[in-house]
Amino acid sequence: MLDHHTYSWEPARPAIEQAIEMDIPIIFNTSKTLSEVASLQKEVGISAPYIIENGGAVWIPEYYFPGYQGGLVVLGVDSQTILSKIETLRKNYRFKGFSQMSHAEIASLTGLSEESAALAAQRSCSEPLVWLDTEEQLKSFTEIINSLGLQIVKGGRFYHLSGHSSKGQALNYLHTLFKDKFPEHSCLSVALGDSPNDLSMLEVADLSVVIQRADGTYLECKGNDVRPAGGMGPEAWNKQILSIIEEMFSRS
Repeated sequence: MLDHHTYSWEPARPAIEQAIEMDIPIIFNTSKTLSEVASLQKEVGISAPYIIENGGAVWIPEYYFPGYQGGLVVLGVDSQTILSKIETLRKNYRFKGFSQMSHAEIASLTGLSEESAALAAQRSCSEPLVWLDTEEQLKSFTEIINSLGLQIVKGGRFYHLSGHSSKGQALNYLHTLFKDKFPEHSCLSVALGDSPNDLSMLEVADLSVVIQRADGTYLECKGNDVRPAGGMGPEAWNKQILSIIEEMFSRS
């Protein structure tokens, strides 16, 4: 939904407004942090649960679900535990994580403002990193990470260290809550993504839209109902969501 280079969501505005008007919740499922998504939700004008740091945690607004107090639900491993586990690996492998970077460095790597970079640095349950070593070293690093009870997943810009949580597990967690707490409604999960860290989400959703990447390729994805977007970024997101809303509600 956000442009890879500018982070703009403006081309997706028509679909966002349509979803809001029809009371269809838009659930961010992202590598971004709690603070980043809270700011983005305010900017976009939505208030719904959201998934942060590649499924590491779910934020649920207070009493969004009947009888459910809400708050932050950590599904993975907290950031301090992750950092303590990888500390000894720094002498054998060359990498640099957000915890070692200044806000200016994060801003330079991401294209964010320093203010937004400060929000990106406030990790709860993951550590994005830049890999500075060889592909061969990455293979052995990955094996060690797995042995420590962690995982490494490639995103659009960075590798992400986390516990064995995923966007797909977090989607299932929220989808179950929606079905349990709103039994009078039919709950259909729709996922859109273009990066390897989106794959678990795309493969468990009821309907999945694979967004085209900048090089023209698509993720290979096996799911319940998988559709290529035929475009990139928020423009493709907008077109697909409007089409899906029309398709679903023309059936009723």
